Amino acid sequence: MDNNKAHCPHCGVEIIEGNDKCHYCGYNFNNNINDNYTNIDNNSIYSTENIKNSINSSKKKNNNKMGCLGHFIYLMFMGPFLFIGIVLFGFGIFSYIYQYYEIKDLTKTTGYLYEFYDCDISDYEVVDEDTSCRARYKYTVNDKDYLASPNLTTNQRSFNKKENVYYNPSNPSDSYMCIDLSLLLIIGSIFLAVSIFFYIIIRKIAITINNSINKKTT
Repeated sequence: MDNNKAHCPHCGVEIIEGNDKCHYCGYNFNNNINDNYTNIDNNSIYSTENIKNSINSSKKKNNNKMGCLGHFIYLMFMGPFLFIGIVLFGFGIFSYIYQYYEIKDLTKTTGYLYEFYDCDISDYEVVDEDTSCRARYKYTVNDKDYLASPNLTTNQRSFNKKENVYYNPSNPSDSYMCIDLSLLLIIGSIFLAVSIFFYIIIRKIAITINNSINKKTT
């Protein structure tokens, strides 16, 4: 080897004495700490600044995470609310879609409350407005009376005096009555809203705790 050559302390390549940087890896001979050097093998530049930025970015992502503990607390306390809300709301939507397809080819008319039947009473009870029964509604097609009944058993006061009845024009005795499921959707929506509200609260608390733990460990 020539006398005017030396080796780079970083990569070991022969370099010409007097140069400030290694022609191969970019190592700066004038600094003990090299913030930047080039690795030609993988065509990328490493720097302490890039590493710091990567660490800070990772910390920010972790700080915005709810964490396993937060999810566990939420599911333990609010999981039942979320489940009930999804079931009620989903059942209500499904039932409305089902009823729509049941009546879309039928003709609508008005039925009037005619009688109660199949009441849930014993031999010693008196039938009153609080008694659970089914109801029949009378509707008229071409001057002929027919009876229709919704698939519902509830207390007598819950039945309206008149309701819409949907019948088959070619066979008027074939009828269908829809059930009002708006209350079911309202209750389901309330359960879902409560679940979402507490999720936001628990998430904020969990993130705050997670951030304080990260500060103590750094």
